[in-house]
Amino acid sequence: MSKYDFDFDTSDSSDKLSSLESSFNNLDLSKIKFTKIFTIIICAFVLNFAYSLCCYYFLYGEISNAKEYTDFFYFGLVTLSTTGYGDMGPTTTKAKIFISVYLLLLYSFMLSIAL
Repeated sequence: MSKYDFDFDTSDSSDKLSSLESSFNNLDLSKIKFTKIFTIIICAFVLNFAYSLCCYYFLYGEISNAKEYTDFFYFGLVTLSTTGYGDMGPTTTKAKIFISVYLLLLYSFMLSIAL
């Protein structure tokens, strides 16, 4: 037997798989608390509302194609969801820094709620 030959014991892996299947079958979805998920969604919506107000007053004219408040709100949601359609974007360094800080703060806040 060379050093590259392996002897696999499949009985151990089948035992692990059967224990994983049994634990999955015993999972009770009624015990999962959806209040955290709902709280994260509401907090993200409220923080995005505040962010779009700040953008509207401080960054007006520095985000391409954003002329009304609803445009800034839409831009905040698209940025938050990391979709990035490309129809709007920051044009100045100040706007890029503002948006980067917004994302870091919002994601860390949502993570602290989730944990």
